[in-house]
Amino acid sequence: MLGGQAKDEEDTFKSATGQEEQAKASSDKPEISDREKVTGIKEVEHIPFENRPAMEHEKCGPLIERKLMELKEPVHEEVLPHEGPAHHRIIALALDQSDNSAYAFDWALANLINPKTDQVVLLNVRDVVSVPASFGLMYMDVTDWIDETEREYMIASHQLLKKYGAQVVRTGAKCRAIALRGDPRDEILHKVKEVEANMLVIGSRGMGTLKRTFLGSTSDYCVHHSPVPVVVVRRPPEEKPKKKDEKQTKKDT
Repeated sequence: MLGGQAKDEEDTFKSATGQEEQAKASSDKPEISDREKVTGIKEVEHIPFENRPAMEHEKCGPLIERKLMELKEPVHEEVLPHEGPAHHRIIALALDQSDNSAYAFDWALANLINPKTDQVVLLNVRDVVSVPASFGLMYMDVTDWIDETEREYMIASHQLLKKYGAQVVRTGAKCRAIALRGDPRDEILHKVKEVEANMLVIGSRGMGTLKRTFLGSTSDYCVHHSPVPVVVVRRPPEEKPKKKDEKQTKKDT
């Protein structure tokens, strides 16, 4: 009799304890907002910056700085397969995305390059990735953005070289296409010396005297520091309609 009473008291105690624990667990659950009920999207609690893990605001800065330093290292990427030396002259041709560069390439192909005796070495120097100040270098992990931007720069450089390289090959001339990274002035002249070019062809940016004095230009730098002769090809200015023609047009209208 006493044993049965003790067992009933124990069951009553467990039941009461279980109900208390269940009630406590229910009270600990965050309330579901009306927006979460409708959208099914769980709202994330905002954590103040000073309470975030150290990785986010103490370790991201050094990691990103290390990544950017790695991308400052020069590269040498052979975009087109090239054959061994079977030519008398090597002409290096520096390219970028500008119209001036396209004009210099067309001019060299039409007036300078001899497909029977010359090898053309196309050079393109892509920019080094830099993080905009608005990103907050020390407080955001932008390593994925850096990698993606570098990949976009590389693809654009390779596509440019392949496009111009195909035109050179169609003439029958031997062609190499090399993608570089860094300061165009240093990288171009370093590669000119490395490939043992006999001449460098480069387009002019067409800057005025004052702007060129303060900012400098790649072509000016190459002219003064290149170990080989430099041909700077200047794009002719676009022709403007004469005043007589403009007056005649007004009369006709």
